[in-house]
Amino acid sequence: MVAVVLLVAGVITSPGGDAPGREARQEWSARIDAGNHAGLWLVGGAVVTAERNAVVARSPHVGAVLWQVPLAEPHCSSDGVRLVCVPSGRGADDGTITLIDSTGSSTSTRVPGAQLAGPLGGDLIVAGGTGRGERWLARLAPDGHQRWRSTLAEPSSAGTSPTFHELAVSERAIIWWFGENGSAYPEPGMVEPASGERMPTLSAAPYTPSLPLAFERTLMYLDADARASEDAPTIMLGGVADSIDEPWLWRWEVDETPIGVTDDAVISTISADRPSDVKNGDPWGYATIRTRAAEGSQAQESRTTYRSISCPCTWAGSALVAHGLRASDLDALQDGDVAFDVVLLDPEHASVAGRHPLAGATWPQPAMALAADDERAFLLTGGEVVALSMP
Repeated sequence: MVAVVLLVAGVITSPGGDAPGREARQEWSARIDAGNHAGLWLVGGAVVTAERNAVVARSPHVGAVLWQVPLAEPHCSSDGVRLVCVPSGRGADDGTITLIDSTGSSTSTRVPGAQLAGPLGGDLIVAGGTGRGERWLARLAPDGHQRWRSTLAEPSSAGTSPTFHELAVSERAIIWWFGENGSAYPEPGMVEPASGERMPTLSAAPYTPSLPLAFERTLMYLDADARASEDAPTIMLGGVADSIDEPWLWRWEVDETPIGVTDDAVISTISADRPSDVKNGDPWGYATIRTRAAEGSQAQESRTTYRSISCPCTWAGSALVAHGLRASDLDALQDGDVAFDVVLLDPEHASVAGRHPLAGATWPQPAMALAADDERAFLLTGGEVVALSMP
């Protein structure tokens, strides 16, 4: 079944401005030696960070170090049960993949050419290539048997092609981003986990009724795509989302961005006007939060006091955690006179439920990683891990 949802109908808008929101209380903080691939995860209840020369686990209650595994510039991913890391610093063995469990015990395996890797149940998904421009993905069983290998780019005599920048692994899809000079390309690629077959992705485009449904199936991966990976919906660019049971169709505005999804609703933000669009002294607007039922036309929204609200995002209980930008006007933005908050969004009421100022954050927006359980949100930014209690 396909349900068409029109944005122009059934939207309930609050009379203006978000509620002040309660401030999230900081429980503890810890400085880290952030490397090139800093990351933050909850693994077996511990707060785990990838740092310059080690993977370090801390107590979620007080921040005390529980264990650490020495690795040179580890580039890691996690499924909440274990971490899979590929060291990338000086002296790292080419293709060495380190697996770390929730107790800090580690084992290593070597896959020549491996650049990134991620867990998929007991298996490993490995992304790698050679200096000749070859790029591939492979799925390895626990005994090292290769279940499949998918070539993404053939070897080139020129030897030039982008490297793997990021890898996201779930039972629904294996998604990768190429990148250069530390930045990811905007469009991901995708393969089917069981077979390794390439799944189609297309350039993003607003939904247009004249386009065939197949054209609209373009992936937009969300870090905040809700709950357990095997049950989570997948949001698609262009207006198509694959829900838990059946595909459904909805449509959004050009300046609207989905940032989270539950079993029955999509949470998005509508950005303020871009600074380049504000002319002749016109006021610069504020970001709006919108919550829309997954099936049906009902939606509600409220304007916030932030100029923008964006990801990375994660769930802390029933709240969606993101971050918001404050600036008094365009001159302040251009001068770098801005402030950033961690914001807790209430999807049910499309409102800001809480916030925590990010001390020392500067424009452009700070690099940030988030993880959360039902009681706390954990933030990594500016070389510091901060634990915030939920208000």
